Amino acid sequence: MTSPGFEIIPCELVDMAVCAEIFDEAFAGDPALTYLHPRSDPKVLKEKSVQNFEKSFTAPGVKYFKVVPRETSEIVAFSKWIYPHTPDPNAEDPEVAIRTQQHIPGSNNELVVEFFTKFLRGRRKWIVPETHYFMSILAVRPKYQRRGLGSMLLTPVLEQADKENAKAFVQGSAQGIGLYLKHGWKEVDEIFMDYSPYGGAKNPNNDDGRPSNEECYSLLEEMLKVKKPKVVICCWSDRKAPCSNEFVKQFMGGSFEQRPLRVLVNTEWEASVAVLRSFHPATAVCYKKYNPDYQILLIYHFIAAFLELIDQIKGAPLSEPLWLEPISTRCRDNIKLQKRDRLDKLNWSNRHAEAYNRACDIICNILGESRSQMKSTKSSNDEIYLLLERLKNSTYENGSTDISKVYILWDKYFSHHLRYKWGLDLLINMAKKQEWFDPKDDNIIHPSDELSEDIQRLKIEN
Repeated sequence: MTSPGFEIIPCELVDMAVCAEIFDEAFAGDPALTYLHPRSDPKVLKEKSVQNFEKSFTAPGVKYFKVVPRETSEIVAFSKWIYPHTPDPNAEDPEVAIRTQQHIPGSNNELVVEFFTKFLRGRRKWIVPETHYFMSILAVRPKYQRRGLGSMLLTPVLEQADKENAKAFVQGSAQGIGLYLKHGWKEVDEIFMDYSPYGGAKNPNNDDGRPSNEECYSLLEEMLKVKKPKVVICCWSDRKAPCSNEFVKQFMGGSFEQRPLRVLVNTEWEASVAVLRSFHPATAVCYKKYNPDYQILLIYHFIAAFLELIDQIKGAPLSEPLWLEPISTRCRDNIKLQKRDRLDKLNWSNRHAEAYNRACDIICNILGESRSQMKSTKSSNDEIYLLLERLKNSTYENGSTDISKVYILWDKYFSHHLRYKWGLDLLINMAKKQEWFDPKDDNIIHPSDELSEDIQRLKIEN
């Protein structure tokens, strides 16, 4: 396989410094480079790397190849192969050399020995030097990757091995294994390196680059102690990532059913930090978007958190807003009623039908009617339009929450409706006219009026 504009030619000894540079660029994110020499002087590391490349250039069976653009002499990729050869019987045993080598200052010496010993034994387990080809290094400058240069360096030697009916062996990284499988190699063994004693992953081959749970919790603790917040809204849980950090546990949220919703935490920087225990926004926006109560409840939680912050800044006495618990209770009750109703799991036609039924039920409830009282129409589109017309002409003044529910359903599921834009504008205007948010119940004392006053307090004047 060839890549247009590039050619492959044998390396020369003077190329080894550039090859060492390309190797460092190509494997910059490899855990081995991070943890083998974490405190070493980069200049010393580079000098040692060049020495190793130059020493290996003249070793038995070794052949280096480079890829260069046809119009320049710049080396953009290289490979190191070890062809079938007869080992030097007088050469020092490589494993002994690994154990007795002079380590570069700043290295994790035990890890260096373990790493190179494991890879050496892995080769010895499978390779017969006299008959096998060994693909030792394949490196491409990052800006030239994904151009077929890796395949360009593999194909000629593999074709030669096939002609000789010889076997070829490679010790591939997790990042490069796809390329090697593509060229016919089969995975026969694995080498596991545990970097956790040195601050890395226990098994980097299964590591997606994210820090461990405990690292995250430690970072969160550090952030809280540095920032010293007066109010915290907590939107996480430890269901899938058990937390053993006792300090961070005090700030755990993670469920719409969390009780009590608001707690006070005694910290080293503040005697009483207000903590609103909410749930992850993705629950409302991504996973439960068919259920408007999740979005409404999340909004109320953030309103409460910012009100707490205002009171803290002003030095006002700490207290939970009167409207928070009754509104949260109503939203939670509605969520539980619809918990088994997986609107997002239905196919599109059934999903639209369900969204239509929900929107109609909410509007009928606003109008104080039942669905059975509605006059039959020729189509569902006509029926929902007529209901919205009646809502427009009604004198409804019982809060914007139910109107918001209809808006969320209309926005997502009725974009095909001929009066779609009209419906959005109507619902927005209806919501704006409301003096409060949550529906009032004449049979109970409801704090919606206070919520409206609190919302006004959140407005920031220019």
